[in-house]
Amino acid sequence: MPGIEAFPILRAIVSVVGFWLCFHLGCALEFCVFDTTDMGRHGLWRKEKFVQKFRIWMGLLIALCAFGCAGQGKDGFAQVEARLPELNEGSGRIYIYTPIRTFFLDFVPKVLVNGKPIGHSLSGTFLVVDEPAGDYTVDVADEKVFADSGGQLKSESATVKLKAGETAYVRLHAMDSTYFIQMKSIPEDAKNGQRDLKILSFNGGNVLPLDPSK
Repeated sequence: MPGIEAFPILRAIVSVVGFWLCFHLGCALEFCVFDTTDMGRHGLWRKEKFVQKFRIWMGLLIALCAFGCAGQGKDGFAQVEARLPELNEGSGRIYIYTPIRTFFLDFVPKVLVNGKPIGHSLSGTFLVVDEPAGDYTVDVADEKVFADSGGQLKSESATVKLKAGETAYVRLHAMDSTYFIQMKSIPEDAKNGQRDLKILSFNGGNVLPLDPSK
């Protein structure tokens, strides 16, 4: 799959939108500096509004930058998929992926398949897992750093009925809350899975792509 560098018009659009986000982020910062100096509830309300705007603009900017960079080069999905070894007889393949998310949810819990760690849920990446046909539970483990900071991680697992010679897709979806982050493991069909994976990058698993130089 060609990278974003192969599409000059798309690159220009990404650059313009990135500049636009930076400009408005600067305006929001100026609003905070000059308008939150007042005392009382009015000043506090303006400060809260700034924090909300700051999070939104920064989240959009990070997501935009990640979109422009993810899924490209030798670790892009198309390049990795073409170099994966053939499945062993009686085995199937599971792609477990984490869509691009803002840095406010950028923690990296371990991904578990039937309770066994096989990699980490990193924003904008995917894992490749080959296993014999059977039923498998995909889940994430608690992250120590996140727990130490006072947060809680609630996980909702998914069950995959893997058949020999077939491919399954599981999307790891994070939902933010005031006191905890919920991670849902959501089975996807081939159409949605292939679409989502196109902009993501390889992050490991129990299968490694073959070296094209050998």
